[in-house]
Amino acid sequence: MKFLLLSFFLTISTLLSAQERTITTLQNDWKFNQREFQKLPLFDAQTVSVPHDWAIGGAFIADGDANTGKLPWKGEGWYQKTLDIPADYAKKRLFLLCDGIMAFPKIYVNEKLAGQWDYGYNSFFVDIT
Repeated sequence: MKFLLLSFFLTISTLLSAQERTITTLQNDWKFNQREFQKLPLFDAQTVSVPHDWAIGGAFIADGDANTGKLPWKGEGWYQKTLDIPADYAKKRLFLLCDGIMAFPKIYVNEKLAGQWDYGYNSFFVDIT
């Protein structure tokens, strides 16, 4: 009986440790350009932290929609961040959790489309393994 209980607890502790995760917040040091796609990297971009509302930086539109604060919110913007992924992560699964992107975001990793989402301001994740 004691052996069975010890075996059970060892199995549970092994399973729990196998599901350990590391969370890294990628909030600072993003490069941003508000324009149509260009070749990466974004050399002439400004450095921002996310969340970032690029419409705030634009001029008010006097006859614009009051529901959008008369801000120039339409357009295309590009954010770029370089990630240093440790070598010991080679056998781990990596996900980017995106939270609050305006609309129709596309996520590229090493200039290849890794995922996209059709809705604004909904959280979604992309497997970048």
